[in-house]
Amino acid sequence: MTDFNLLIYTLQVVFCVATLLSLVRLLSIPQPVSSFPLLWGLGVALIAWRFGNEQQIFYSSDQVQMVNNILTLERDGFSLHPEVLLGRRDMITIPAWVLWKAGMYPLLTVKFLQAVSLLLTITALARALPPVVRLALKKQPLLWLLFVGPSLVFNSLLALRDQVLVAGVTWFYTSSKLQTRAVWLLVITLLRPHLGVAALLSLVFVRGAAVWRVSPIRVAVMTFVNFIFGVLLYTVGDAITTRRFSGVASLFSQERTLRLLAAFSSLNFLVVDSSTVDQSFSTLLLARIVFYDTWLIPLVFAGVILVFAQTASPMQLRVLFGFSLFAGISSETDFVSSRQLTPFFPIMALASLATLVGARVKRSQVPSES
Repeated sequence: MTDFNLLIYTLQVVFCVATLLSLVRLLSIPQPVSSFPLLWGLGVALIAWRFGNEQQIFYSSDQVQMVNNILTLERDGFSLHPEVLLGRRDMITIPAWVLWKAGMYPLLTVKFLQAVSLLLTITALARALPPVVRLALKKQPLLWLLFVGPSLVFNSLLALRDQVLVAGVTWFYTSSKLQTRAVWLLVITLLRPHLGVAALLSLVFVRGAAVWRVSPIRVAVMTFVNFIFGVLLYTVGDAITTRRFSGVASLFSQERTLRLLAAFSSLNFLVVDSSTVDQSFSTLLLARIVFYDTWLIPLVFAGVILVFAQTASPMQLRVLFGFSLFAGISSETDFVSSRQLTPFFPIMALASLATLVGARVKRSQVPSES
């Protein structure tokens, strides 16, 4: 980041907060998540005040790449070549470039788009709420914090693509309009191709699941099968792109099972090569305590699906199969992180809460009916 001026940057943050607050009113974002723009503005400003010109290497060096993408677009111009669209992440880079040309700091443009994406995620969730869940949220507004946990808020403070992927996955699974789902699927695929593939194939798997009776054991088996299929997909895709087939060993080994369990418990760092882990064990464990949603949501979701398997909705099965398939693909990459799986967390929370609240309502109605 060149010619960084803290005062100008802070004023731009204030402008972003004002814009986000306007979006909150426009989108009718409910309490308490409607105060998110204020929290976001404070967090972004604190990072700038603490790290100054070095803030783009705070937490993740991917922020440097996002800034470089904007500068590369300015230098090379627009392109429809697939390698450019994917490598330069133009679905984020182009709108960020527009904001940069309007005078905003390049790093702040991406952070602002992250915040907008989080508001779009909340909007999608609010529209998809079943009546019983909507009523429960009115009585207990703090339940919204299950959907917008600390990991999502923290990621929105960084110049990454994560929140756009979260919004894309949430809209893809909750929207009833084919055009909307197609648009968000395109966004997801251009930003993270294997996530788009997993989301699309999850629709096919659920259609296939209609021919067999859903039960806890069958759901568990199909989840593992999807995970293994994801491993195979990555292997085939890698062979096509590199023109080398390295083979697949021990598909149904204990290691594969542990990697699947690690995906649901956010303990990925325990089952990967230690050379790919930058932080110490204690630091990573502390991060799991602070960012509790990275393990609480997928574990609760898995438990709910198994307990209520026979009444699981197609949407719940789509999310489960999409998550396990994507976890299988991601498990074969060089750097495995729970951050890669965050796009599924809000929709998992929605599915879990809908099932639990619905079951509670049914139980409360039994005595009155008798």
